[in-house]
Formats: sequence, structure tokens, C-alpha cells
Amino acid sequence: MLLYATIPFAKWLGAKTLQEPLLEGNDFVSWRANYAEYEGKRVLVFMHEATRYVVVVVDPSSKHSGSLEELFFDALRGTLLADNINPDVIERYMSECGGIDIVRNVGRRQTVWLNKAADNVWFSMRDFSEGVALGIAASHTSVDPVAGGKYEDRVIPAEKFYEMLGKYDLPIRAPGQ
Repeated sequence: MLLYATIPFAKWLGAKTLQEPLLEGNDFVSWRANYAEYEGKRVLVFMHEATRYVVVVVDPSSKHSGSLEELFFDALRGTLLADNINPDVIERYMSECGGIDIVRNVGRRQTVWLNKAADNVWFSMRDFSEGVALGIAASHTSVDPVAGGKYEDRVIPAEKFYEMLGKYDLPIRAPGQ
């Protein structure tokens, strides 16, 4: 899995330099990451490359007892479970992701999308304080204007991500939901 890290995220990691991505990653298992501070809270914002689905970690230093992989995958699992996604689908996706290769964030357009996702997290902080709820709120409220920006042509990142998870031929929603 490729993780495109912004300069603030790299500083949070303690990385002095990050390598350039050598090849285009598989968008299905690629994410972007940013670090920000909002109203005194430290926040990690992860955005899925292909869909702009958002995963959030609030106050990462207190939760960062293990590796970045553990932190990210725990947050991803928690967010998807809270949104009633089938645990079997979650495990299949995370096994497809594999380990995390951190590279320098490239692409102006994708960076704008990541900043927009971070803005949506900031706006959601008025109503939620947990990372799981913030990620779900940001993923369900973000819109992706296409075809001239018409409202009826918008795409909700959560819906698009769950549609992509359908490739496993498993029910997307958890049993009983």
C-alpha cells in the first residue's frame, strides 16, 4: 500500500526526507495522509486515493503505541465497523493493502482534495470528537463534483468506497444490518 505523506505528516512521523513515488500506485490500496491541529487537537487525516473516503485519528500521540501500520489499520477497521461494513470485507481489503510504503505527496489536485477532506473534518469537530465519527461524517458529507459540478452528478466518497469494496463478492453491510 502506498501512503502519500504531506510535509506536516512527515514531520509528525519524524521523517526528514521521503522518497519520490517511483511508480503510480494501485489507487484501490493507496491513501494520502495529512497532520493538522484544530482547536488544540492533533489530528491525522487519511484519504483514500480513488474515492476520497476519510479515516481520522484524533490525538495520535496517545494512541500511537505501535507502528504507523497498526495505527492506520486500527483506525480504518474502527471506522468501517462503525459504519456497519461486513468484517469479512474489511479483513479482505486490509490483507490486500499489505504493508505501508510511505512516499512524498505528489499531485496538486489530490493535495487539494486532501485539504478539503481535512476541512470537512474540522467542520465536523463541532459535532463529534472521536476519530471514527469524524471520518464517517467527513466521508458522507464530502461531494465530488463532476461533469461541470452539477449537484445531481455528485459522488459521496463513502458510497464510492463501499461500491469498490463490492469486488470481493461479499455482502458489504455487516450481517443483520
